[in-house]
Amino acid sequence: ESLIEYIKGSGGPPRVFSPLPPRNWTRTPEDLPLLLVLPGIDGTGYTAASQFPALSEHFDLKTFLIPVDDRTPLDGLVKILCDYIEFEVASSRPDRPIYVMGESFGGILSLLLADACGHLCLNRVVLVNPATSFGNSIWASMGDVLPQLPAQA
Repeated sequence: ESLIEYIKGSGGPPRVFSPLPPRNWTRTPEDLPLLLVLPGIDGTGYTAASQFPALSEHFDLKTFLIPVDDRTPLDGLVKILCDYIEFEVASSRPDRPIYVMGESFGGILSLLLADACGHLCLNRVVLVNPATSFGNSIWASMGDVLPQLPAQA
């Protein structure tokens, strides 16, 4: 429910946030491995939201939100994520595992992120239905048309 409310009012830039409300932990989130979930083309992570409570039992769960009306280019999204990973590495214990899970379009982001800042200890990338066959899809041929579509009224 909190994720749905968050998405409804999701203006601003793409950002990383915790999709679940705070709760009483037996361990602090910082003691758990970090799991950064990168969303599909909708940019919200809503499709994975039903899995968040179970995942948060084992991970300090964060997700990346790309607001619906945001048009940040792909390299800009990767930079935002690299900056976040750099922050986490600098502020966490040295042996804290960092996992990145990308679903669909997020799978592409995950691979680009691993390439850009994998040297920072990012050696755990999980791809869920990655959009690696994008070039063979109808979306690849429509790619030049999509940015020309009018904004939602």
